[in-house]
Amino acid sequence: MGNIVLLDDLTINQIAAGEVIERPMNVVKELVENSIDAGATKVIVTIKDGGKTLIQVTDNGSGIDINNMDIALERHATSKISKIEDLENTYSFGFRGEALASISSISELTMISKTADEMVGYKLFSRGGNILEKDEIGASTGTTIKVEKLFYNTPVRYKFLKNDATEFRYIKEFLQKVALAEPDKSIELINNGKQILKTSGNGEIKDVVYLLYGKEIKDNLVDVNYQDGDIKIAGVVGNTFIAEENRKNQILFLNNRNIQDKILTNSADQAFKGSTGIGKYGFFILNLQMPADYYDVNVHPTKKEVRFRDEDKIYKAMYHAIKNAILSKDFLGNTETENNKEDYIENESELVKIASGGEMSRIMLAIKKVIAEADEVPVMIFDEIDTGISGKAANAVADKMKSISKNHQVLCISHLAAIAASANYNYFISKKVENERTATKVKLLNEKEVLCEIARISSGEVNEVTLQYANELRKKVS
Repeated sequence: MGNIVLLDDLTINQIAAGEVIERPMNVVKELVENSIDAGATKVIVTIKDGGKTLIQVTDNGSGIDINNMDIALERHATSKISKIEDLENTYSFGFRGEALASISSISELTMISKTADEMVGYKLFSRGGNILEKDEIGASTGTTIKVEKLFYNTPVRYKFLKNDATEFRYIKEFLQKVALAEPDKSIELINNGKQILKTSGNGEIKDVVYLLYGKEIKDNLVDVNYQDGDIKIAGVVGNTFIAEENRKNQILFLNNRNIQDKILTNSADQAFKGSTGIGKYGFFILNLQMPADYYDVNVHPTKKEVRFRDEDKIYKAMYHAIKNAILSKDFLGNTETENNKEDYIENESELVKIASGGEMSRIMLAIKKVIAEADEVPVMIFDEIDTGISGKAANAVADKMKSISKNHQVLCISHLAAIAASANYNYFISKKVENERTATKVKLLNEKEVLCEIARISSGEVNEVTLQYANELRKKVS
């Protein structure tokens, strides 16, 4: 064994930076979270070259007192806690006091800050963790931190960065989640001089969803407001029309902090079971609010991992929050609004909004044939023209066929719940091979049997949730 030596502060900070700062997105994360902890209602993030050459975060928070600016760059310097017991009552994002020290040690950092009590602001410049300049400067209340030449003195780490587009994407995705967790704050992102994102900060999560996902997603969301004692769960849950084949639209926050947790994910899966269709995952953006002593995020520097004191209680709260939303009358989605009660596809231009490609060709072919021969053909047969469509397109086709049936006999073979629910009479067709011959049976279903079949084809199983969905769908189209 060689000689044991004490590492200098710069080396310690650079090693610590390896745990906290892996890429430009981590810098943005630490600085933005500091801004929120400082009470900011407006945060502007400006980056260049994927954050490799410039990251600047400006906020209107409380600012940093002149007497604290120097120490703010020291390791383990924090205003969030003073002793270990404080962690049980700490709701801030940061509390380790490592972020600024780590960032400054591997970059050129400029800090400009002013508190409400100070007449002027102060500017501090450091390179590689060493403070080189400190002057008075005109400034508004709040803080601006500019990080340039990230990893300039750790070239090995720099070379592992992805291209500018990829690093920018990481930053954008992070800020989108901040906007969803903090709808009462205005979040702005400027990339290479171009505004990419800006939220209003009006406190409405659905407005943020509209900005990030579009109108169709927003219109198919159900509000969640659940409380069990000290546990509150708020946000939105997507209905069956916007379920996906992956978990990309499942976002969790714990006291506004983005987390990943298998317990909560499993609870959500159980709550959605039978209501999203086979092989699909429900859409949700949920923020769990609970006392700080209910959990521990002090597991890893990234604070993405969480340990709950009472896992069963958290599991049940998550389950019931989602289940209540699923059982609500709004879960079917807003396929009609107060301002637009007419048919979805009254003409071709409306159909274009909800169907495309192969869907368009099949649907339009069938509908145009009906329209062209309306006066000559008393019976129209639609043989599974709904293949490959779902959601609004399926509802639109069902509505149109319902309209056609007012003047014509319509026979339709379908495996879609929306179309089956629209029928006046439902028949179940089954085939069975007996004595090397195929026998086909047709059975007229009663209303109870109709509901069971709608439930079955919508999700693959018949249970309380799917039957309620079938009943609501049946009422909606009747």
